[in-house]
Parts: sequence; C-alpha cells; structure tokens
Amino acid sequence: QTIINQPIVHDNKVAGRLPEYESANGSMIFQWGHKLNGEIIWANTTTIHNAYNEITRWRKNTFLVPCGKIGRNFIDQLTMHITDWNNGLENQHIALKATFVLMAVCLQKPSQKSKTKDHKDCLTRRLELWKNGDIDQLVREGRMIQQRIGKSRKTKPPNKAKIFAKLVMEGQINAALRHLSDNDSRGVLPLSQDVMAQLQEKHPEPQEARLGFLLFGPVEDIPDCLYQQIDGEMIREAALRTKGSGGPSGVDAMGFKRILGCKSFKSSSTSLCDALATMTKKLCTEYVDPHTIESLVACRLIPLDKGEGAVRPIGVGEVIRRIMAKCVMKILKQDVIDASGSLQVCAGLKCGSEAAIHAIRKIFEADDSDGVLLIDASNAFNSLNRSAALHNLRILCPTLAIFAINTYREPA
Repeated sequence: QTIINQPIVHDNKVAGRLPEYESANGSMIFQWGHKLNGEIIWANTTTIHNAYNEITRWRKNTFLVPCGKIGRNFIDQLTMHITDWNNGLENQHIALKATFVLMAVCLQKPSQKSKTKDHKDCLTRRLELWKNGDIDQLVREGRMIQQRIGKSRKTKPPNKAKIFAKLVMEGQINAALRHLSDNDSRGVLPLSQDVMAQLQEKHPEPQEARLGFLLFGPVEDIPDCLYQQIDGEMIREAALRTKGSGGPSGVDAMGFKRILGCKSFKSSSTSLCDALATMTKKLCTEYVDPHTIESLVACRLIPLDKGEGAVRPIGVGEVIRRIMAKCVMKILKQDVIDASGSLQVCAGLKCGSEAAIHAIRKIFEADDSDGVLLIDASNAFNSLNRSAALHNLRILCPTLAIFAINTYREPA
C-alpha cells in the first residue's frame, strides 16, 4: 500500500475524488434592496465578510426577539436572506453570512438591565438601518456595546439561588445543576501559548489517503422524494427539542425556540420554518458550493479546563445547523444504524460504549479467559483523510452522503 497524492482511477472511474459542485461566484457589488422612492440600494460583499469576521469574536449578549409587528418583520428579514440562498440568487454567496450578521447586530442588548420596551425600540431602529444597507453603522454600535460588557466590578458575590431559579425557568436544567455543583469551578481557560499549542496538537493535519483506505463499489442514486417529509413542522419540532448555547452568531437554542416555535409570530415563523426545510432538503439532494455555507458550519472553539494543565476542546456550532441535522437524522436513523453495524456502538444503541466496556470486562474477568484490551487513544477523527471518509460514505450510506459531503467537504 503506497501513499497516493492523486485520486485512483478504477474501472474508468475516479475513486477518492468528491463530486464537483457549481461554484457560486457572486459579484462584489449586488442589489441589497430599494428605498421608499424606488432607488436601488447596493451592498458590498467585503462589507458583509468584514462584519461577519468581527461578530464571531463578540461575547454572548443577545436578547430574545420581542413579540409584535417588529418581531415579525425581523423574522421576515431572516427568511428573505435564507430564501435568497435557496433560490440561488446573485447574492447567494453572501446570503447566509448576512443572516448571521443580522442576528448578531440587531439583537445586541443595549445594557445589562435593558427591558423589553428598550429591545423593541432598538430592533426597530436597527432593522431600518439594515434594510438601508448601513451595516457598518450597526457593527460599530455593536462594537461599542461589546467594549462595555463585563467592565463593571461586582461588589457582591453572585446569588446562586436567583441564578438557579432563572436557569430553571428558562428550561436550562443541566446548566442550573452545573451552577450548583462545586465541581464546576474550572471553566474556560484563557488563550495562553500553552493552551493554543494543545489545541493545535489536538487538531493535527490529516493523513494522506492510502489505497487500502478507499472502498470500491457502485454509488446508488437516491431519489429526492426520500427527503420530502422534511417540512416546516419537522423543523419547528426539532427546534423545540434543541438545547445548548449558540455558535459564532451568539443566538442560543432558547432564541431559536422563540423564533421558530412562538405562536405569536404567526405566518412569519411558519415561513422561516419552511425556508429552513427547503434549505435542508437542498443540502440532502444537491452538491452546493461550500463557501456559501461557511457560516452555517462554523463553530466556536472553546478550551475547557480538564485539570492538571490539560485542555478539553469543545466546538459549539450554530443552532440552525443542529436543527437541520436533527431533521436529517430523524428520517435516516435506520440507514445510519445499518451502515454502522456492530462496529460503531454509538449509532442507534443507547449507552453502547458502556455496554461494550462492561461486556469486555465480564469476559476478561472469567477464569477461563485470557485477553488483551487494545485502546487507541490517539486523535483518529481529526487525523483521518476527510475526502477518503466521505468517498467511502457514498458507498456505505448513500442516503446520508450528500448532506455529509456538503457540510464536511471543507474544514469548519
């Protein structure tokens, strides 16, 4: 088995090369909207890129979308950007980044003690600026708010009972229990040179593909009708089941439960759910340009204190991606279980890892048994060849292959 740098030609077919996609090369200047007098508003691609690169470094400081007309207008604006991506318009290359920038700049809390009325006033003004293309002004306002977060000194220790009650009322039971636990005092490590070195060590360069890594076999064509059951109602149900903090945009699962599941938003929420369902089906049936979904698959990398100087890296992705993935797995769960078989105890088998360990221990402790337990503790997931793994997935589990290739073709 020799290491190869080029794809292998087998039976006049190229193995190890992922399917090609249609590049979405949009123009630098594109139409953003219209003013009241009918004049066209133009936007610059660089402006959106720069805004996104800045908001990904902001601390979480977002408020829930307020009820009423302004909340519906905000959700309609989100729907418009996602629909632009779904329809492949001239701004498709920047539509999803604009979606996450919109959430980050428009939902910034003006202060720690701001009320719902303040949020409505801020959102009304900011949404008007957004529609007029004044994105730099919105980013500048958010930057000033971010500079003032956490600068006030706390004279009193935090009230554990009050924080616990607040988390419980928000439905964040796990976070509430962690807050009470005395063992949860380590938290997030500062980005020192040692921490950065450990993070880089845990994300090694992928190994090159070897001939023995690749599977050869027919690739089944999957009919699009298999994914038609992904609809807006399934998106809403998945959103209500989703938990956890937000990705680079800063909007957590609670924020999306509000946006997608609150009945007060009426048809606006339904339209956004339908747009996300269309987007999910497109990712399952078409090979898309990975640069257009760069913001969708982006993650916040958090170094947690593992104790004794060790680092546990946690990647927190966007909530929208989690919601979409739940819908995909709901209809493909059995296919994944069948493809994994007995080699992957984490697929479809509850507590599969624990069951495997207990079974091996029981056999090993028997009087008539001798054996050796071999454990591979290296970071195999990050060192595997991404293209080879996705190529093999087309043969092992073709129903999941297109969605996986779209979301894993490029590093996050």
